[in-house]
Amino acid sequence: MSRVNEHTAPAGPADVALLGGRWRADNVLQVIGGTPLVRIGRPEGGGAEVWAKMEGLNPAGSVKDRIAKAMIDAAE
Repeated sequence: MSRVNEHTAPAGPADVALLGGRWRADNVLQVIGGTPLVRIGRPEGGGAEVWAKMEGLNPAGSVKDRIAKAMIDAAE
């Protein structure tokens, strides 16, 4: 088995679809690392936009999803 982690980057639209406001994927590994980002605004007088990662929308509802997958991959 290859040690290359092909699921580190967010899955592309061919792998995961957002339908009816919910992610659909064939495998939980396809959505780990694809944490949605939501624009929450631009500070007054600032030039940058502020985005928030919605960690609660990860498959297990935690930022720990990516590290758990990495630990399992390393053990394999």
